[in-house]
Amino acid sequence: MTDRPDLRGLWGFALTPFDEHDRIDADAFVAGVRALGPHADVICAAGTLGQGDRMTIEERRRCVELARAAGTGRPVMGTLMAGQDDAQAAVALLEAGAAAVLLLPTTDDVADAAGSLGRIGVATGGALPVVLYQRGPLRLTPADLLDLCRSEHLVGLKDAHGDLRAFHRLRGAVGDRLTWIGASEDLALGYWAMGADAWSPASLAYAPWYARAWSDALHQGDIATARHLMERIAWPITDLRLSRPDIDITVVRTLAAWAGLAVGRARPPAAPLTAAEITRLEELARVLDEEHARASVDAGTPR
Repeated sequence: MTDRPDLRGLWGFALTPFDEHDRIDADAFVAGVRALGPHADVICAAGTLGQGDRMTIEERRRCVELARAAGTGRPVMGTLMAGQDDAQAAVALLEAGAAAVLLLPTTDDVADAAGSLGRIGVATGGALPVVLYQRGPLRLTPADLLDLCRSEHLVGLKDAHGDLRAFHRLRGAVGDRLTWIGASEDLALGYWAMGADAWSPASLAYAPWYARAWSDALHQGDIATARHLMERIAWPITDLRLSRPDIDITVVRTLAAWAGLAVGRARPPAAPLTAAEITRLEELARVLDEEHARASVDAGTPR
């Protein structure tokens, strides 16, 4: 019987600081997780934002252990790749104390995702909850998802495609059988309208107050404030992150470093920003500061 953790709310993806020897900087990693803790509802260790797809099984296990050692009191998720080593990775993450795992598909074949779910279930005795990440080549139909839901340990679906019609149809097929997670912060309003239970905003890594501000606004029915915050920050930052290949993670890490976090080195293919991109990011960082000051005044608390 799978023990289903509560995975609703804001998912905070920890950045992974690598040192000059390309090893995980444990102290910096724990500090980053502790910075996420007060604002995130779920901590994700070694996700794609943390370059978990560039890690060994042992490194991903270590990230889960460090995230739990941070003592945030939040459920910690691990990440694994569908494929030949998924069962081995699942056992390692379960032993490390992961409350659940995010399963990243590597092909467009639903049978491959189903096979991975099956291997994970057998290897862990069904004790490890799995959230399937619909991203890259994998695009599910409602019939596909109904079949996958035969695996009791499948507890959630995270969507990165941003096709809100497809998301709505998938949710309509299985309803509350799963927890529904929107991957793209800039589409949070749309995911909210289509019934998402959770989001994974990159901004938690560099401005934790911001994601909590628009999330609280949505829960309070204040769509105008949520849209204002999106228009000022999430939309332009996402545009910059997606403006060319290999700077997506670099943009987030740069903002996190400017916020005072030790982000260490990144692994390839993360590319450096150009002078023009840094200038644009500095402009957006000033907007972020302006909105933070405004939010603090509105809340009647010092910044």
